[in-house]
Amino acid sequence: MIDPIDMGELLPNLFLLDFDQQTNGFLVKVCGTAIVEWLGTEPTGRRLGEVFPDFERSGLADIYRKAIATGMPIHLSGLPLMRYRTDWSERESVLLPLSSDGVNADKLLGGFVLIKS
Repeated sequence: MIDPIDMGELLPNLFLLDFDQQTNGFLVKVCGTAIVEWLGTEPTGRRLGEVFPDFERSGLADIYRKAIATGMPIHLSGLPLMRYRTDWSERESVLLPLSSDGVNADKLLGGFVLIKS
């Protein structure tokens, strides 16, 4: 079990997503304060396609689904696939698939840091 207390300084840059097999979409369950500040809105409880209208076209949806399908972590770095804001140019991020049943991935724990322009 993951205890948020153990994550201390990382928490502002972390997010937790639920994968919905019926819709093939992602629901934001938890979103760190640094991410909320960067977005300018609270995404918790919303679908990623609602928060990021270009999520499907950006290629990120395919990457997130690959992490779910393979159950393998994914590291992303360099230029972002979506230019949500223009005051940053690069990012480092990681997607860690999690499983409620111990077999099939159905959640993603992710985190990222942004590198300002």
